[in-house]
Amino acid sequence: YAQMRRGMAACGVIAAPGDTPYEFLARVDNHPRVSQAQPLLEAARLVTGVYVQAQYSPRLPQDGEVRAARRAWGATWWARFKIFLTKKRRG
Repeated sequence: YAQMRRGMAACGVIAAPGDTPYEFLARVDNHPRVSQAQPLLEAARLVTGVYVQAQYSPRLPQDGEVRAARRAWGATWWARFKIFLTKKRRG
């Protein structure tokens, strides 16, 4: 989850102090560039769900759920890189 937050910050999605995981996810959903990248949104939702379950639920996520979230996030590297470059060019 921390890796996702850092990656989203590089894309221009900045968390407000005290944002809950779902409040941050709403920022991701509403970001003009990120919201256009459906796989990136889906990965952020999956990672957030696994994180919330791990932190706040009595049932820990299964290994397969964690692997799926990591795999989904890793698969978004190109989308994140393109958003990062667009952000850099526009300032």
